[in-house]
Amino acid sequence: MILPLIGTCLSPWFLLWGGIQSIMLLSRGTIPGDLKAFIIAEMIGNFLLGLLWLWAIVLLFGKRRSYPRIFITASLGSLAFLGADLLVAAVQFHLPPNADDIKGLVRGFVGSAIWCPYMLVSKRVENTFIY
Repeated sequence: MILPLIGTCLSPWFLLWGGIQSIMLLSRGTIPGDLKAFIIAEMIGNFLLGLLWLWAIVLLFGKRRSYPRIFITASLGSLAFLGADLLVAAVQFHLPPNADDIKGLVRGFVGSAIWCPYMLVSKRVENTFIY
């Protein structure tokens, strides 16, 4: 349970950092309109995912029964958002993913493949989140 706890607590901070990077990129002022709209949509998506992860933190420390479902939703939502982000960037703006993008996508996929089923079938999860 310690690794999902760490991931849940760190995820909003990673999303916040992504938002800060987007704001810094937009502040340069030399970005074409279509790309600017894409970056703004990315910021909104990161903000919404950050709120979902913050809600997951509240549920985690409250040992709420709904935490596993929200964890799964946030994990799969983050994975889907990252995949869609990379796909749109590659197709619409001809920006191929770099090694860090692929590493992040693989990390998200492997993490979701391990922890989502764990949240569904683990007796420890069932016994911890009881309120």
